[in-house]
Amino acid sequence: MKYLSGGLLILALLICSLNLSAQVPDWDDTLITEISGTTLEKRISKRAHQIASDNTLHAIFYQNSDATWQLFYSHRDTEDNWSTPELIPAATTYMPDVSLILTPYQNDLKIYATSNNNLYELSRDDTETWVAQQISMGTTNIMNIDTVVDIQGNIHIVGITTNADAEPKLVYVTDISGEWTYDILYDAWLGPFGTGASPVIAVNDDGRVIIGYRGGTYGEYHIHIAQNDIAGVFDWSYEIVVSPNANDLECDLMIKDGVVHMAYSGQDGFGFPWSTYYVQRDFDGNAWSLPQLTSSNFSLLSPTLAVDPEGNIHLVMVEVDGNFMTGLIFYSTNVSGNWVVSNPFGEGVFEYPTLLLDHSGNFQLLKIVFSYDGGMQWEVFHRGASHTMTLPVPFNLQAEIDGFNVLLSWEAPDIPVEMPELILEGYNVWRRSSESEPFAQINDETITETAYLEINLMPGTYSYYVTALYTGEGESNQSNIVTVTIMEYLPPPEFTPEGGVFEGFVNVTIISPNEIGTIHYTLNGEDPTEESAVYHEPIYLEETTTVKARTYHPGWHPSVIVSAEYLIDPSNTDDDLFPSIESALYPARPNPFNPSTVISYSLQESAPVEIGIYNIRGQKVRVLVNSIQEAGNHSILWDGRDDRGLSAPSGIYFYRMRTDKQSFHQKMLLLK
Repeated sequence: MKYLSGGLLILALLICSLNLSAQVPDWDDTLITEISGTTLEKRISKRAHQIASDNTLHAIFYQNSDATWQLFYSHRDTEDNWSTPELIPAATTYMPDVSLILTPYQNDLKIYATSNNNLYELSRDDTETWVAQQISMGTTNIMNIDTVVDIQGNIHIVGITTNADAEPKLVYVTDISGEWTYDILYDAWLGPFGTGASPVIAVNDDGRVIIGYRGGTYGEYHIHIAQNDIAGVFDWSYEIVVSPNANDLECDLMIKDGVVHMAYSGQDGFGFPWSTYYVQRDFDGNAWSLPQLTSSNFSLLSPTLAVDPEGNIHLVMVEVDGNFMTGLIFYSTNVSGNWVVSNPFGEGVFEYPTLLLDHSGNFQLLKIVFSYDGGMQWEVFHRGASHTMTLPVPFNLQAEIDGFNVLLSWEAPDIPVEMPELILEGYNVWRRSSESEPFAQINDETITETAYLEINLMPGTYSYYVTALYTGEGESNQSNIVTVTIMEYLPPPEFTPEGGVFEGFVNVTIISPNEIGTIHYTLNGEDPTEESAVYHEPIYLEETTTVKARTYHPGWHPSVIVSAEYLIDPSNTDDDLFPSIESALYPARPNPFNPSTVISYSLQESAPVEIGIYNIRGQKVRVLVNSIQEAGNHSILWDGRDDRGLSAPSGIYFYRMRTDKQSFHQKMLLLK
């Protein structure tokens, strides 16, 4: 088994930038059609509709009649004429985790569903009669399925089964070899409530698949990934993708041009708001991008993801208030360079919406509307929306602080070849000094360069973005937003551990919270000046000492002086004076960091200790400690270099401490 423990630790918003023209749906000018009729309760699944090569839209939905769920099929031509919903006869009741698949080019329509833990393929025969064929899987049961088809027409299904110990496990089913085969992913950790793991599957152009599912247990729920390296071969790599949420519970996956796109939702506990994030990586890559918050300050879950031809991301999500659905659908996109969230749909819904793009680049949304008007009413609605072209935006806006000045720089938008008529005149710079204020333009004349210097700012926090001006076309959407803080006084340095009583010795680390400036310190009780010793690495103390420290930088006033007293007693072991300590590995400080960070740890007793740094592929980068260590508190500096002395690249790293009895690990992020 290959197990990659990857993911992201910090709460970060990485605003993606564009260098192409972007398209957004015109939700105000959409065609809305009710396709289901009747007042009976209805449901739809994530794979409830698909687009044929001629842009015919096919859809399925469930309807509850006398406590029996019935499956219906309908299709829409390019004039938005829907066929009368057609009941799919069945000798059994199918579960709502159903997938509609269209084989590429031939447009063969197939439906995959489960019933009584058996898997079925539903298709039409030569007489247009629906036929159900059970897919033989021996004694393996299956439920909660998701299905995709590759460009060769091979089917790939993921579901949940149970092993001999009644533990929930993932099962992968495919006909890529010409006949149905399956594999149980025994190394997939679904946790004690694994039947709710909500697996989803996406397929690369070469037939290799990636599976996303909720793994772990409460308080440690994350999105786990399983991926095979050879199409049709049951050799799985695993990784864990961690977001700023305490728990992530569901996701959606899509692969486009060899890039895996994922949106995933979670929360910080029962009753807390839901946050949805977006990440991406190459299918053959190991590093996910930093998580981008797609839900703004709304509580949104159950994302359905679509990627347009230009690589822009579009999501629909459902709002939650506390633990209850509000019935509102929200739309989020990053086409402007920032995630913009809106509620353009109006009607309340009682079931998750689904979203896809047709072959003309138009949006197709399926949803269920639930209302009490004239009695309880359930209806399946289709909503189609076309793209509208927007102007290319500047991208990769960055800000550099120099004392009380801010230097902004950005990259010019690329004019697509299909828009040769666009003439770029220049740029406007917009700024706000607090989140409660609107952005205001700060340049008096059009800026013709890709840089702007603002000088003599007052201390405070400022946010900026840039727009492009086009002759005869007007102003583009905004670039990504950057935020800077102009300080008057540097923040004081911080000690780890704080002062106190220690047995024998102590290693003291000193950091600047914002990593700006140089720390000067003294050990003789005098106030530090710029002539005092410069802090570079942990200070080893074996005698009672008062440490004083102060941060200096030429652009700001120095910080206040901070001090801590460390009482060292080599002999007294009275438990009241020297409380016993536990072995532990503490979070690195700072984190994120550049270029160095301090790792602190404690030992309950003398022991052989190894502390190593690992990348997200599990490869050892550096060994920091490999010796017998005395009991007590310890610290060590990692300078961001590997064992060869080379600078490590930006990304997530893990550090692990092993003794002869215990093992601990933590995560940290190197940003350059």
